[in-house]
Amino acid sequence: VIECGRSGRRSYVCDPDRVISENNAVILDMAIEYIRANGTCACRRKKCAKLDLMRGPAISVALLSSLSLSDGLNDTLKNKRLTMETFGNALHKKADWKFGNCKDDITIILSKFDQLIYTVVSERLNTKLKPACIDDVLSSVRPLLSAGAIGKALKETIVSYGRILSYLKEDDKLNSTRNDCLKDKSTLDTKPNHWRDLQPKLKWTKDNFPNPQEEPRRCGRRAPSLLCDPNKLLSEHEAKAVDGAQEDIRIHSSTQCTRNETVNCDEGVQVFIAIIPAIERYSMHDTDRADPWDVFISHIRNTSFEGKYACDDTIGILVSTSDQKMRTSIGESLKTTFTGELLTCINTLAEPLVKKDRYSEAILQVLAAYRDVLISSNYSCVVNTMTTASDIFQSQRMNIFTSWYIAAAASLGGLIVLLTIVGICIRYNRQCRTIKETHFSGYVAAKYKSPAAAAKSSASCEQNIEAPVISVCQANNHIEIEEDSRLEGNRAINEVCNEKMSVEAVVSIELRETESNELQNGDIVV
Repeated sequence: VIECGRSGRRSYVCDPDRVISENNAVILDMAIEYIRANGTCACRRKKCAKLDLMRGPAISVALLSSLSLSDGLNDTLKNKRLTMETFGNALHKKADWKFGNCKDDITIILSKFDQLIYTVVSERLNTKLKPACIDDVLSSVRPLLSAGAIGKALKETIVSYGRILSYLKEDDKLNSTRNDCLKDKSTLDTKPNHWRDLQPKLKWTKDNFPNPQEEPRRCGRRAPSLLCDPNKLLSEHEAKAVDGAQEDIRIHSSTQCTRNETVNCDEGVQVFIAIIPAIERYSMHDTDRADPWDVFISHIRNTSFEGKYACDDTIGILVSTSDQKMRTSIGESLKTTFTGELLTCINTLAEPLVKKDRYSEAILQVLAAYRDVLISSNYSCVVNTMTTASDIFQSQRMNIFTSWYIAAAASLGGLIVLLTIVGICIRYNRQCRTIKETHFSGYVAAKYKSPAAAAKSSASCEQNIEAPVISVCQANNHIEIEEDSRLEGNRAINEVCNEKMSVEAVVSIELRETESNELQNGDIVV
């Protein structure tokens, strides 16, 4: 029990990798015990007849995070399925996995990482719980499994199995969606073992494609329909719009029966639609047809309406999204109305919408065209190649015009930038030249206003001015100085120099006068 991840609790669920929560495991145990308590004995054993024991079938669940393939096996889907079957059958035969009193055990194995689920049913129950019923149940819970709600999906599966085995009623407290397999299907396959992928197929063959009238859930529908969308490529709103267009064709159309003149064909034209990602082309065994999509839709249309519409006035439409193809198959009664050229023309006009992932629009466009063909006798469809060539030329011309426009805009932008740079440089040079001229004239005029006096007093001026002033004076010798503040400083320094020069000149005159007076007095100056 501990190895099964149940913490010492006796359980029908073995989950060593803890794929689901403990709470979900408890809910599964409760559902299984409820089915056992409300079931009946599947045999006449005295042990099963005792009232104090559970008499219903025993359902057990084995959960794996992933499969472990044997040495030498490639990691392919086929080998994974084979490994799952081998593991499930071996587990089902083990004595400690036989919980039922009458060999009425059901074992469910699920691998989360590999997205596979497999169900093994004992021989005593395989006449009631048939593979097709199991397939129907697993298809109904597939959205839950794909969304990761494994616990809820397993509960729905267990409850559905109980209902199919008639051990649960619709009004039981373990409520679940009623399953189509509750109806009697005596013609179903009785092979005891069945399993299914959790996710829908990406490629379909004509042999495994579901019928929307018999298996609506596998076709992504809630009720029988003529639209099969197993991969949910259409939204619910888009699917309802397609249903309305199909019904509109049925109501407003009528055909003349060619198979049996006595058959009343007032039901109108029935249109079947299949939308899938792609088809398995290599699985097509029909070598007499070159187009595998035609083979696919023709087979689906014939099998879906076989024996139901004696007039053979049915239409089958295939939309293969990855292949970007649309194909149409029609019954014998409609071949005089729908020629091959007309069908090709209508599909050709709609295929561009498929290439743009506008699937519902493509389908509705085709259905509208078919309705017009059935109602109007003068309907015509023409693929205008001249218009197409003109459109191509116009597109090319627009591309050329766009290229020239971009080039011209880029050139104009570059020219504007260049002119802006040139203007800035010219303005900058003018400012520099004006500043230099002003500075040069002011500086020279201040320094060289009296060349003789300046020559005599230059030494005393330079000695009496402090070092910072000298550095400024020296810096002024460079005409690159442009700041107005320094110009003002230069003028102040020049004035200081001029004043000192004037003072020295006065002192010099006074000294000369004193010297001459002394000489007149007969003093000798050494």
